[in-house]
Amino acid sequence: MEDFHQMNIPPKRGTAFLQMFARFEYSLKASSEFAEGDAKEIRAAWDKFANAIDGAFRAIADKSFQESVQFLLAAPARKQGMMGFQPLVIDPAQTEAQRTLLVIRTVRNNVIHGGKNLATE
Repeated sequence: MEDFHQMNIPPKRGTAFLQMFARFEYSLKASSEFAEGDAKEIRAAWDKFANAIDGAFRAIADKSFQESVQFLLAAPARKQGMMGFQPLVIDPAQTEAQRTLLVIRTVRNNVIHGGKNLATE
């Protein structure tokens, strides 16, 4: 996928990220516990899921995992909007899992929806 080259992401890793994200989001929507919406639209209940796993999330002792979480939270992806990329507003009162999943969702949204709201050059 050409877009991954423009973002300095190895295409195999970018594709793997999007595939994993899609499966994960589908799983949340397919569950009765972590889905919200109505008969017309169903959404993943990301914050509810994040709060349910936060204790286990923070208890993961793997050094690489912890370094990755700290990287995402220390330098979160910016959110794409009408005026280009803006800082992502992260509520420090949210759990670590909520904040991390917000950044991951922002990365996914920028890749999938990027450029739709920007004026053409």
